[in-house]
Amino acid sequence: MNRQQITTLRKLLEMAHHWMPVLKAKGYDGAYHCKAAYPGKFTSSIRGYINAFIKGKEDYPANGLTMSTYLQWKGEGSDYTMARLKLDADGMDKWKLSCMEISHRDRFGRIIQERKLSPKDIQDIPSRKLAIKMVNPVVQQKSRRYGI
Repeated sequence: MNRQQITTLRKLLEMAHHWMPVLKAKGYDGAYHCKAAYPGKFTSSIRGYINAFIKGKEDYPANGLTMSTYLQWKGEGSDYTMARLKLDADGMDKWKLSCMEISHRDRFGRIIQERKLSPKDIQDIPSRKLAIKMVNPVVQQKSRRYGI
């Protein structure tokens, strides 16, 4: 662990504090996983990863970090919708959002429908409700009059 890596991870935590109000306003206020571990809110998940890196339990994220969260969860026996945010570090110790994957999966984890977005900034990601509508199959509403 060198000084450059610590500086880059410190910038990551600063970016997380800056992005948190934007994510909350767009409806992404649930729990996250950083690299499929360290559950918690967006900043606490990143903080958990950084602490594990300092203790030597994690490698430096040379290829970036993946943050994942559930957008819609109805229990273990039903379909769910999740989002993955891919964060990449550029050469200037800054972090950027390189891609966002939104997927609707069945109860076994197989992808039913998936969309990959390439937002320029965190402001460009869709709201949580819009993201769910992008991948969920349209459900036909039953007629109340005829019971069909």
